[in-house]
Amino acid sequence: MPLKRGAPSQSSLWPSLLPILAAMTVLWTPLASAQKSAADYYVHSLPGAPEPLLKMFAGHMEITPEHHGNLFFWLYKSRHIANRQRTVLWLNGGPGCSSMDGALMEIGPYRVGEGGNLTYNNGSWDEFANVLFVDNPVGTGFSYVDSNSYLHELDEMAKQMITFLEKFFATFPEHETDDLYIAGESYAGQHIPYIANAILDRNSQNPQHHWNLSGLLIGNGWLSGTDQYLSYIPFAHEAGLVKVDSDQDKQLQEQQKDCVTALDKGGKDNVDVPTCEAILQDILRVSMRDGKCVNMYDVRLDDSYPSCGM
Repeated sequence: MPLKRGAPSQSSLWPSLLPILAAMTVLWTPLASAQKSAADYYVHSLPGAPEPLLKMFAGHMEITPEHHGNLFFWLYKSRHIANRQRTVLWLNGGPGCSSMDGALMEIGPYRVGEGGNLTYNNGSWDEFANVLFVDNPVGTGFSYVDSNSYLHELDEMAKQMITFLEKFFATFPEHETDDLYIAGESYAGQHIPYIANAILDRNSQNPQHHWNLSGLLIGNGWLSGTDQYLSYIPFAHEAGLVKVDSDQDKQLQEQQKDCVTALDKGGKDNVDVPTCEAILQDILRVSMRDGKCVNMYDVRLDDSYPSCGM
């Protein structure tokens, strides 16, 4: 299946992140391609982080030497002893969205505050699991590759992730027998099933040396735009966001007709179709009350417009 590029993600928090991310590129500059130990990836300091510093490792792992392809990772060790050792591989979407979004704005242990200082994130997933953030595929975030070697197929992406995991577990062998979970959001809904299938194929070829794939966690997954676009209005009805046969509903129904036309004209082959995307934006707009709109990720909550959960 083609891996196509979408629009880059936007966030008002990114200006605050830039000083930290710039420092990361200095701290974690790739070393020579020789095999490295875990100690080579150990992070001794992080700008703006409170003390004591959490135990973390970060850097690049070479995936395709012939194309200078390297995947960047950031590993947080579990802070507490659990009944079973778990490692969560986290991927953001896009395609092309850095998993530093997940690390610094979602499930990671830190949040970026005023002046670029970091504060602890209550409920971070590293409380009881090792969390491994990877900028995937090559060319995303801090991951890099020759400009003529970007990936175009999901099975190519999955193959490179297997190579990454082989090297990661060779460097951190204490995690190879962990329960492995693959988690992510948005376009990671495309990446995760392909990676999981590649792991199962690998396990079938290595029955004495398999990885314990224990679960997949896909949030707000971009699985099939053709089907998901046409579910917006029925869901809005069911959730009470838009009243059936109201003026707003009639307007949305007309937009859906335009969406269907766009899909029939070839939109089914695209990552996103602007005519169809507009339906969700208008649902958020008509749901606005007193400057508040529905949180697009949890309709039980509201948020200030136009953030709507972002």
